[in-house]
Amino acid sequence: VEHPRKIFVFGTYGDDEKFREVWDSLSSLLQRGDIVVRWGAEDGSDEIIHKFYTESVVENLSKEDAQDRGINLFEMIRLERDRVIVEKEDITEAFLIGGPKEAYETLKPLLQSYAAVGHAGNSAGCAHYASMIQRAIEFGVSQPYAEAAEMLRVVTNFVNQDFGRIMNNWNNGDLLPSYVLEISGKIYYKRDDLTPNGHIVNHMVDCVDLKDSDTWAAIEATKLGVPVPTLNAALEARYFSVMKDDRVEASSI
Repeated sequence: VEHPRKIFVFGTYGDDEKFREVWDSLSSLLQRGDIVVRWGAEDGSDEIIHKFYTESVVENLSKEDAQDRGINLFEMIRLERDRVIVEKEDITEAFLIGGPKEAYETLKPLLQSYAAVGHAGNSAGCAHYASMIQRAIEFGVSQPYAEAAEMLRVVTNFVNQDFGRIMNNWNNGDLLPSYVLEISGKIYYKRDDLTPNGHIVNHMVDCVDLKDSDTWAAIEATKLGVPVPTLNAALEARYFSVMKDDRVEASSI
């Protein structure tokens, strides 16, 4: 195989111990300049496993072994398919990738023939960090949409289609187009298939399932001394939504 070799490791997504085993088998055979890429989810599942950047096994192996030997280790994280917005209709996958910039330039033509790929930074952990920030932005953007919709409902007595039309207009303009706004507009038009009438948005439980990964960006900002009032407010709204039983009880007072 022509040097530097490009090695893609499949089948280890979500199984860090398995990737370590693969690395232990490969390591002694690698030479300076070789590239090893841990591929993201490739099984067709939409389940995305979030990992805090300091816990990335690829990042840790790079620091422990690969960097000193001049071996380029990369981590790829697949984005949820409904977030993929690309110009080519035949490309339905998107990844964040972290690893040395110079080596990434040699990978880019190969990767971009298959998927939309964003280089997150010069180490494997950068892919996880970028993923964390992406989710934080979505939290911060979603909350004002929800609050604006509630204000419009109270002031105008709008029905669901009105909200959908307004959000579609915002999304089709020059200032606010986004994935979050696009799906927000669509959901207001979605009819409920389980009841005789009404829209699905009227039957959604107003409670968000919280995960540890939801708090990572806020914790990281606290460590860095960076104010993130928008993100904190969005998280507090999510915490409040979890208290469904308490909110129902309090509504009768």
